[in-house]
Amino acid sequence: MPCATPCAPRGRAATADPGRPVTWRVLVTDQVDPEGVAILQAEPALQVDELPTLPAEELLRRIGDYDAIVGRSATRISAELLRHATRLRVVGRAGGGVDNIAL
Repeated sequence: MPCATPCAPRGRAATADPGRPVTWRVLVTDQVDPEGVAILQAEPALQVDELPTLPAEELLRRIGDYDAIVGRSATRISAELLRHATRLRVVGRAGGGVDNIAL
């Protein structure tokens, strides 16, 4: 059932204050165009962290804290990464193709 107000990400409780929007954490990797990042940052319900060129091991450690990841071709969205991404609901790809995403 769709929410009339922003829904809490799956596995997370909704805020106790209905006037306060739910915050979704978004990890932006690689060199995503600043204009695209600015669009994400303008959305009050998003907390956007820009961390380009993270080593694979560090990305594995951090991905569990995020609801979405946006990257380009340098970040490989592997099956292992997806297993660590317990909150992840969105994988965004800036550019063309999905050959770097484990579908």
